[in-house]
Amino acid sequence: MPKTTGSSTTTKQQSKTKRTTKSTSKRTSKATPESTEKTVSRKPESQLRSQLRVTCDQSTLNDYLDFISKAVPHNPTHAILSNVLLVADETKQILKLSTYNLEFGMQASFESTVSKSGQMTLPSALLQQMVRKFPHGQLTIECLISENDDGAEPALNALLFAADTERFEIMGMVADEFPELPRVNNKLITLPASLLISQLKGSLFAASSNDTKRILNSSHFMLNQDAERGLDTFKTWTTDGHRMALMAGAEMSKQQPLVESARFTIPVKVLRELERNLNPTDQVTLYYEGDNNSGTVIFEWNEKRLVTRTIEGQYPDCTALIEPWKEQYCREFITERLALLLALERLAVLSDKSVKTVSVKLDGTKQKIHLTIEHKEVGNGKVSLDAQINGDDLTIKFDVRYFIDVVKAISSSNIRVSIASVCIPTLITPYGTTAQGEAPIDAEYILAPLH
Repeated sequence: MPKTTGSSTTTKQQSKTKRTTKSTSKRTSKATPESTEKTVSRKPESQLRSQLRVTCDQSTLNDYLDFISKAVPHNPTHAILSNVLLVADETKQILKLSTYNLEFGMQASFESTVSKSGQMTLPSALLQQMVRKFPHGQLTIECLISENDDGAEPALNALLFAADTERFEIMGMVADEFPELPRVNNKLITLPASLLISQLKGSLFAASSNDTKRILNSSHFMLNQDAERGLDTFKTWTTDGHRMALMAGAEMSKQQPLVESARFTIPVKVLRELERNLNPTDQVTLYYEGDNNSGTVIFEWNEKRLVTRTIEGQYPDCTALIEPWKEQYCREFITERLALLLALERLAVLSDKSVKTVSVKLDGTKQKIHLTIEHKEVGNGKVSLDAQINGDDLTIKFDVRYFIDVVKAISSSNIRVSIASVCIPTLITPYGTTAQGEAPIDAEYILAPLH
């Protein structure tokens, strides 16, 4: 009997196992890929629509991305400000790139093979790094937009590929949210870039480095018409309150007439970007609209644009500040600029935050100037230089770093230093021949002495 019972029990268990296996098999079969394809909705290929397609040279695109990247903010108030706007024009066969941080923006346009007009935005840093790593040659960018039946916001992706060997996909954002750069149609004048470079190079150092002093962390532009003389003048003022740089470019003939007189103030960080990207052989067109309270300036050259808002407020009248002193300059010395610069730089090695004073002693008998610096905890130094001295002997003190900045900014072979007294700001001007390649500039520098 035990055998019969065992056999019956085994038979029942086997029957139960078969039913369980069959049931499990049914449940398992519902999870197969074939079954999943029937239940999960997939985006059909018809929902992917080409929004933009352009082919261009990798090296050219990399250069222009590097140019416009300077206007991308480090801490953007909106995510799209970290992106670069791409606009492809099939009719003109041009690709335009734009970046904007709401203070200033940069644009660049260049010829490309555009097979589909459109616009989109892509992360600037990611796109720049990727393009830089791509192989040299032709690079294609295609924007694909996926439209969903459920009414959700469309997704935007960009494909980057070169021939059949490289293919990458980047997530983008629609161009509608990208802020439009200010437009200005009022053309002022076209200037040689060499003139702008010389004026910026010789003056931007004098601006304040304190971002809270916006009016002093900028440079003031003055373009004036002189109908009687048939000439236009272009001047800039830059000051931080301790030193001034007053630059006057060579007077321009009426072959490139100034449309109207204008005065505006531009942030120094914008002007530094302009200086870095200009070539002396370029021609730069200035556009301006605004008044003393607000305005927009555009610098345009070689299919590149730098767009900036002006600084509000009244800039200090530098000319009015120095005119009363000019008749009091009864002493002066003229010396070789490079020799003076090297001497000051050697003495500055002994300076720090607590000791930064260099003494300049005029010795009319020996026709020499004696430069000294003394630091009780570090050491002292003295350098004597030949100089042409007019007027009585005197010892005057300056901030050695400020003095270096002025001497370094001047491009002439010699330098003239005019002194009234130890209490009145000193006038420093170029003297002698201008360095080769530099545009002739009438420059005056005011440096306050230390008491």
